[in-house]
Amino acid sequence: MKPYRLFLLFLVVIFAVKASGQTFTELYGFTRNQSLPDGANPQGGVLLSGNTLYGTTFNGGTKNAGMVYSLSSTGGVLTAIHSFTNGSFGGFNPSGDLVLSGGTLFGTTGSGGKYSGGTVYSISTNGGGFTVLHDFTNSPDGAQPTIGLILSGTRLYGATYTGGRTNSSGAVAGTLFSINTDGSGYTNFYNFTGGDDGRGPVGLVFAKGTLYGITINATYLNSDGLVHWGTVFSVSTNGSGFKPLYSFTNTPDGSEGSGLCLLGNTLYGTTLYGGASHTGTLFAINTDGSNYSILHDFSGVNPDGATPVSVIAAGNVLYGATKSGGTGGYGTVYSYDTGGSGFSTLYSFTDYPDGMAPMSDLLLSGNLLYGTSDMDGSGGYGTVFSLSLPPPPPSITNIIYALNGQVTLGVLSPANSTNILLVATNLAPPVAWLPLSTNIAGVNGSWQFVDTNANNFPTRFYRAAKQ
Repeated sequence: MKPYRLFLLFLVVIFAVKASGQTFTELYGFTRNQSLPDGANPQGGVLLSGNTLYGTTFNGGTKNAGMVYSLSSTGGVLTAIHSFTNGSFGGFNPSGDLVLSGGTLFGTTGSGGKYSGGTVYSISTNGGGFTVLHDFTNSPDGAQPTIGLILSGTRLYGATYTGGRTNSSGAVAGTLFSINTDGSGYTNFYNFTGGDDGRGPVGLVFAKGTLYGITINATYLNSDGLVHWGTVFSVSTNGSGFKPLYSFTNTPDGSEGSGLCLLGNTLYGTTLYGGASHTGTLFAINTDGSNYSILHDFSGVNPDGATPVSVIAAGNVLYGATKSGGTGGYGTVYSYDTGGSGFSTLYSFTDYPDGMAPMSDLLLSGNLLYGTSDMDGSGGYGTVFSLSLPPPPPSITNIIYALNGQVTLGVLSPANSTNILLVATNLAPPVAWLPLSTNIAGVNGSWQFVDTNANNFPTRFYRAAKQ
């Protein structure tokens, strides 16, 4: 037998299955009870360290000025790590995601502080050592740092929604900044002008010394003389090489950027409004600014949702949330498979007891998505939730042909799952798939099967499926 015939004789067929059967769990319902103290309106997402979730609430706490909390990843009793005071020290109303280094959390408040422009702070996960790293003054350093920080080594990167240096038109359109984790070395390395570069940065991602971002507000001073509705941009972390990658035009591409993530050399993002139905879009654009495309136009009705607020990338799949729309009109969790199967609505919020209006990025760990809803839920003031995703279907990962004609198939499946291997002699419809073997995957999910009968057939097609 000539070696090239091996390709002709054996074809492995791998089937993917769309996600279904998700399980939603409310891990905590906020009550705004100041005597606990409990939080209210979590507008930031959660981070996971071990089996503990950390996050913030915009309101609530002992002074109703927001708080930092921890919670088991399975739910239960919430622990108040820090309550903000609504005064000049420390700031108040945190809304961005936290970042963690060692045993220290870093975050921002959008209001308060010494100059009423918000703060950057750090605090131990046990609640000790609360430290204000920077008090924003509005000008020239900016104000309202409402999005989460990015940590690279010992350097934090972030953005302010407004403030900065006043330009010739009087605009104060936000800034990009960096600061060391010990509070030293604060640098305001870019000031938005409200022109071609946009105003009001609301999302940042970092890769190889470059920050990519998205702005929410319209830009009225564009060099082309047209009104645009937010931008996508890139800039070096030292402030050089700022490049507007794309300016939104409202229709058909979207308006008012909201979320951004990076997968390889492609940026994926969302707009709150605009698009075909004027209720937001999911888009893709290369990091050099080329090949802008709309992946999904949100309809504003059942079932996909409206006003998408976030998007994250995991493998080839995007996950995000909308703060309205869906079957109940209270927002959705969605996925988008960049490999070809496209858009799916994973969950629609119902107000009670699960919550409504998610406003933050999701977090994926294993087959669980974690997130927060800003309002309602069983406690009336928002929730922390998890949403289980089905494990991936089994896939044939390798095939080995022996000189005696036997074929060894390697399969990867969910750990300890029961799987069936099917075989067919041709793919002409209707395909007659016949059971060949039933196997139980090991703890690492892998298993093998040796087809000793393969040499008796001129062609052989294989399929693995969960039983």
